[in-house]
Amino acid sequence: QYKLRTPASVQSINLTARASQPQSHIQLYTLGTAGVNYPGGLPGYTTGKGLSGNPTISLYSLASNGGNTIDLVVTAGDGVTRKTYTITVERFGPGVYGEGWKPVVPTTAMVGDRYGMLYGADDPLTTRVGMDPTVRDLTVIPALDIVPPKWITTYPRTVNTTKSSVELVVQLDEPGVVYYLIVPDAARTPTSREVKAGPVLRSDAVLSGNITSLRALTQEIALVVPGLSAATAYDVWFVAEDKAIDLMLLSKPNLQLAPVGINITTTASSS
Repeated sequence: QYKLRTPASVQSINLTARASQPQSHIQLYTLGTAGVNYPGGLPGYTTGKGLSGNPTISLYSLASNGGNTIDLVVTAGDGVTRKTYTITVERFGPGVYGEGWKPVVPTTAMVGDRYGMLYGADDPLTTRVGMDPTVRDLTVIPALDIVPPKWITTYPRTVNTTKSSVELVVQLDEPGVVYYLIVPDAARTPTSREVKAGPVLRSDAVLSGNITSLRALTQEIALVVPGLSAATAYDVWFVAEDKAIDLMLLSKPNLQLAPVGINITTTASSS
């Protein structure tokens, strides 16, 4: 099994294969019509074509017949032993559905939620739906993420408070990052920007930082924060933002509008 990932703009490929034994021969099977645009078998793989040189295979013709695989059947010199090698073609890039992209609604023009851009309806010059099952309409717009992440129920929380540290536990409903800010008890409630910026905007910050993980906080993650004073009350503030991108595929994260606060008190030092 082999996998070929190619940009959607690539219309054809050249295939070269050689058997390790000179007595062996290779037969090429694809969906399509032999002799039209590329060598190959009839629909249903009923026949094949002997592979010689490096034939050109039209990905457009292959997809038009509902196929995305190319089979090479190698027959040994005994004429009986056979082995099949399958190449699966995956096409990607602008114009391919998936990963948050969707076709333009064929109605009157509409204005983008955030950027004020005008999106028109389908037009005959750019609409290509139906011509190639693997490549869709190039008139597509991204379904922009403009909503901040949400906390999973029971998060954020603090556990295992000691005389000098506290453990912060968080989890989000989408990939993101969490910022925390620890200030003296009863200090002014910070804004989301202040929690994210920490001591840059809050001179009374005791400790601050961020929490990340390999799974971008979509699973529970805990962080132990040391450096606190014993027998002292603090306010711990959390705020989260996602990993959204804009139309230029540049980072455009959505920060929660308000932070969440938890009051803690460290334990006393042992005498």
